[in-house]
Amino acid sequence: MQLTAAFVLSALCVLPAAASPVEVSRGVSIAISKRSAGFAGEDGVVNASAVQQHLNHTNSKILRGFANYEANTGSAHPLSYPHHTKRHPGVPLAMDRNGENWQGAMAVGTPAQAVSVDFDTGSGDFVLPGPGCGEDCAGHRYYHPEQSGSARAGNQSFDVTYGDGSSARGFLYNDTVGIAGMNVTDYTIGAAMNYSEGLAPWNFYPDGLLGMSYGAIASYNREPFVKQLVAQKQLAQAVFAFKMTAGASEMTLGGANDKLYKGEMTYLPVTQQAYWQVDMDAVNVNGNRTLQGLPAIIDTGTTLIIGEGAAVREMYASVPGAKPDAAKPGFYTVPCGGFPSVSLTFAGRTFDVSKEDMNLGPVSPGSQDCLSGIMGTDGMQFWIVGDLFMRSYYTVFDMEQNRVGFADLA
Repeated sequence: MQLTAAFVLSALCVLPAAASPVEVSRGVSIAISKRSAGFAGEDGVVNASAVQQHLNHTNSKILRGFANYEANTGSAHPLSYPHHTKRHPGVPLAMDRNGENWQGAMAVGTPAQAVSVDFDTGSGDFVLPGPGCGEDCAGHRYYHPEQSGSARAGNQSFDVTYGDGSSARGFLYNDTVGIAGMNVTDYTIGAAMNYSEGLAPWNFYPDGLLGMSYGAIASYNREPFVKQLVAQKQLAQAVFAFKMTAGASEMTLGGANDKLYKGEMTYLPVTQQAYWQVDMDAVNVNGNRTLQGLPAIIDTGTTLIIGEGAAVREMYASVPGAKPDAAKPGFYTVPCGGFPSVSLTFAGRTFDVSKEDMNLGPVSPGSQDCLSGIMGTDGMQFWIVGDLFMRSYYTVFDMEQNRVGFADLA
């Protein structure tokens, strides 16, 4: 069926690179939520360890995607860098350190089993706790294929270990997967028999993860979920969009909700159909173009903005009072009252980064130095733009025309 009217649940918490109106239907909208507003504790002090874990996870996830891309296509991804040395088969799972993932409701099996998932454009697979999963799954809702009349064993295992020690392993099944009243039949699910402590509910709040990248970086090498919705005539277009704010947030499938943005949508062509990779014209600090000509991955599964280490050092060299953290490479502090005006330029249009979102909080009680959410990783020749940026803009991911769009929130 074709669904064009918005179905909205309450929230719980590229062709030419030019501005153009959205040319997609309004779609079907699903509530998303985030368990916390940031990395700071009740006293306002930033939890630097949680930030470090999130940074490590993001880097590990991207490297795993490079490995999957090479395994699926036979060629190295153009952005891959020397830190990636071998393929680790399996499913990337986003850490929910300090509640930093956007999540919503889905259903699996027949009859339907309700689960919550993190919607992650930086990975490509679907994974849930499966039957027999150990104590670190306790508190999550389990997927039980043995209780589903539509489940089919895939006779294939998966096993993934992250650089921070978190891991998941289990078996693949094909089953019916539902969202907002729509169903995809025979969709591949990783049913984990083991979650490590890093994926336990006190660290990773949703039950599982739905990757929303292109299929080239999927461990299972399957068509993306949104494309399956179109193939099975549940949606008219392989397009989805996000509003990520502290208030009512939602993900829209099959189009863009024109009530959630204003003005023109600026579209960027996807330059490599694996991640949602686009060209970023520049990074600007206090109105000055500091860096330019940068590939960027747009990733809803990442909170931070992460750039190549040397480029980030160059950026902070122009910020008065900015200091690197000697104990944590890639971390920078800025005077709490002196955060610079930072903007990113895409397709000739400049988009401001919120100073409030960039400021992760003071490094200690009473400190005048605050940790910045723009960080560096040595070696990689690209940037990862996470929800620190997207919280300020309505963001469209269009697999029909292979483009990403940004517009001001209504």
